[in-house]
Amino acid sequence: MKRRSAYKCGAVAAAVAAAIAVACSSSTSPHVGTPCPTYSGGSATPVAVAGDYTLVSFCQDTLPAFGPALGVTGTLTLTSVSPDSFKAVITFPTSADTLAGPYTLSHDTITVTLPNPLGTFVGTYDFTSQAGGDTLFVSGHLPGNPPPPIAIVFAK
Repeated sequence: MKRRSAYKCGAVAAAVAAAIAVACSSSTSPHVGTPCPTYSGGSATPVAVAGDYTLVSFCQDTLPAFGPALGVTGTLTLTSVSPDSFKAVITFPTSADTLAGPYTLSHDTITVTLPNPLGTFVGTYDFTSQAGGDTLFVSGHLPGNPPPPIAIVFAK
């Protein structure tokens, strides 16, 4: 078996790196991130989704999604008493955001009436109930200009 010298291996690595640099530097298009996923298929009832959840992942604008492994944690509490109540607290390393208010479910649409001046969050959702637990997937756009897309996954 022939041994390659360190010089030859280094030259190959340098040639590959140079080829990648040239290919990337000639690109005229800006990098476009992959948008957050969207979820649909809902049709659960407030009684079925009611409960306490923990954050699995949070995506705003583009992937990658963040979660507990990256220092983003959160909770969601859904109640099914009149009025049905939605309270999500997402905690980032330097801040926390709360989305809270009465909510309604219709087919695969979730609507949360947020306090003024925020307005209303309207999104789509999917709910999976399995023997191991329940998972709620919510996507939509936060109030704002322009409205940033979000995708959040919570599990019981």
